Amino acid sequence: MQLSLTYDVPEIDLCLLCLDAPCTASCPQHASVDRILRSLYFANPSGAGRALGSLDCTSCGAPCEQACIAGKLGRPISIRNDFLALRDYVSAQPQHQIEEVDLSCDICGVPLENPFLLSSSVVASTYDLCARAFEAGWA
Repeated sequence: MQLSLTYDVPEIDLCLLCLDAPCTASCPQHASVDRILRSLYFANPSGAGRALGSLDCTSCGAPCEQACIAGKLGRPISIRNDFLALRDYVSAQPQHQIEEVDLSCDICGVPLENPFLLSSSVVASTYDLCARAFEAGWA
């Protein structure tokens, strides 16, 4: 697979983005297969590369592909080959050092870690959404 500036996996559209994905549960290396596939699905190869980390699928028998639900509906996603191609893509990208940025601020005398606040909106409509926003770093 030849890669360009944008990492393109045409078959990633077949991914069902399963909750409690069987591909992840079947990975012998305990990788977040679903998270990596989700990043690729939403065209985020750098996020997928970070989630891939030091995972090495070269000698793996690809049990994730055998567990793939899409395979039961047609053909499974070639996860192993996509991960190997992703590894090549990530290693070919220039590495950038990101400086830490201080987003803390003070609003009406209240010190905040960052300026992102939950308000009365869709983001704060349920406990689960609020908890998820806090986990993402919202104040």
